[in-house]
Amino acid sequence: MASPEHDRQVTEAIRAETAHSFVHGGRIAAALGVTAGLGLGVVTVVSGDPFFRLPAVFAGVGAVASLLLSWTARRGALRGVTRYAVMLPLVSLPTGMFLVSHATLPAGAATYLTGPFLSLYAFLIVLSGFLLSFRLSVWAGVVVAVEYLGVFALAQPVLARVQTGDAALSTDLSSWPVALNRAGMFVAIGFATGGIARLVRRLVLRVTSEAREKAMVNRLFGQYVSEEARERIVSATAGLVGERVHAAVLFSDLRGFTTFSEQHPPEEVVARLNEYFETMVAAIHGEGGVVDKFIGDAVMATFGAVHPLDAPEQAAVRAALGMRAGLAALNTSWAAKGQATLDNGVGLHAGDVVVGPIGSEARKDFTVIGDTVNTASRLESQCKELGVHVVVSDEVYQRLLGEQRARFRALGEVAVKGRSRPVVVWGAD
Repeated sequence: MASPEHDRQVTEAIRAETAHSFVHGGRIAAALGVTAGLGLGVVTVVSGDPFFRLPAVFAGVGAVASLLLSWTARRGALRGVTRYAVMLPLVSLPTGMFLVSHATLPAGAATYLTGPFLSLYAFLIVLSGFLLSFRLSVWAGVVVAVEYLGVFALAQPVLARVQTGDAALSTDLSSWPVALNRAGMFVAIGFATGGIARLVRRLVLRVTSEAREKAMVNRLFGQYVSEEARERIVSATAGLVGERVHAAVLFSDLRGFTTFSEQHPPEEVVARLNEYFETMVAAIHGEGGVVDKFIGDAVMATFGAVHPLDAPEQAAVRAALGMRAGLAALNTSWAAKGQATLDNGVGLHAGDVVVGPIGSEARKDFTVIGDTVNTASRLESQCKELGVHVVVSDEVYQRLLGEQRARFRALGEVAVKGRSRPVVVWGAD
């Protein structure tokens, strides 16, 4: 769930994007208003019909109002009561034209009230929705409804005298119930626009919250965890539970690293360890594995636990041999610089594991658990005693083919802590 601070940040981001849109939108609307005004003016001059004169003037007024909106947005002032102060003259533009016509034309407000300019009210209500405020859009709908009823009251006596020869048309022109119905429609448009604005706002909050979580996971785990694992970690926050899967588990540990750490400065220890891990992680990821965790100088990885692999045992063995080859290359480089070399051991076991978020409500780790994990760790600790660098269980060995299988030799059975029966193991250098 998004925090209040996150909601505040998202709100500010929404306001910034909305302001940016209104800056450019206001300029475009102003240009359209000027163009429309000039066009209507030309029509008035050419035709000699004064009907378009007042609309031409108000097109210019609309251009000025649009520039005011753009200027206000550019200053970042489209917030709080300022939004209402800016939207009021906008949604009232048709009302202004109707009132001016009422004061200057023989038919008064009725001159334009039944024409296309009435539809401008609905457009301006919808425009308020771009500020993503439910209250503002509802307020715009109510303002328009009240203003329309006021203008209709001025025009109704003239409209009532219009002779149409059609009772239904006469009722549509001058009936108060019809006018009240139109006013109700304006209010309904305000509510609908506000509802959509509220929905969009919630969707933005949800999407940005998920994006923030993914970004956090990428920052925390991006260097060591595959894309699939990051997706599963994000899913874990949405209620993912543990599931049982078949996987191969790899444990690797540096030998004598405690002594190395005691004999070298902390800065060199960290630098060497990071260089070592870069190589080990590359070998693991290269075979589709996922680094589960680092434990001091040890690394635990899984194959087939987070995302499926056709042959997880074979992938794990290729990764283990790749880790050994990578360490050999590092040692050659370190020796050439006069630096001490390092050695490691790798243990592999395969079987069922439980993968998912493990921990308390306060903190969870996305990891794998089970006897397979424990056995892989125990086998890694057997490397030194058995005189090899890679130890695999028989469960892993039996899934190997051709050259991979030929790399290993039988080491017999070993007692593994926590298991009632010894484990048949195979080893390679």
